[in-house]
Amino acid sequence: MPARSSASPRPLDEYVSLMDAFAGGRIPVDVFERRYLDLFQSDQTMREEFIFRTIEDVFFAVDEYCGDPDLRDEYDIDEEQLRERVRTALRVLADLRTAV
Repeated sequence: MPARSSASPRPLDEYVSLMDAFAGGRIPVDVFERRYLDLFQSDQTMREEFIFRTIEDVFFAVDEYCGDPDLRDEYDIDEEQLRERVRTALRVLADLRTAV
């Protein structure tokens, strides 16, 4: 079952490029955080459920990210944990592409 509406379709490549840039250290975490939130919140594209859940997991990870260790609690993640969640999502999306 697809998630979201079909208005304003956005290519999945936008997510992959942004996640790849962050995972590869080509953009800083604050830029990734802002761009990913903007992209996800403005995206109304219908996607297969598994794809949607994968990019949604990164959205939740961005929401859980706290850059200040003094403010971080047990529910927050640091930059390296965010980067690992992004890498996991990239692997999942790459596996989906090769399976098609």
